[in-house]
Amino acid sequence: MVSESQLVKRFSELSTSQQSVETLSLFLMHHRRQSQTIVHVWAKELVSASIDRKIAFLYVANDVIQHDKRKGGEFVKDFLPMLASAVQHIVSQV
Repeated sequence: MVSESQLVKRFSELSTSQQSVETLSLFLMHHRRQSQTIVHVWAKELVSASIDRKIAFLYVANDVIQHDKRKGGEFVKDFLPMLASAVQHIVSQV
């Protein structure tokens, strides 16, 4: 079971590098039973992230969604309602 504080720490270490995105994605997939909590923390941390790190959050969501489609779809269901507002938020910050 992953805690919200562990998720915040992981998201704070996120960068746009492929390794960083894939490492976090694998971690999140390992804890996919907590997808609702993970997506909630993802959205909260996206809003507070610096502008140059916000795109990394979309990279992680994309990677998780692509892997999750083959594993059960928990993340697909939880991320879909959040993605439009996340993209709008990022565009409004640029």
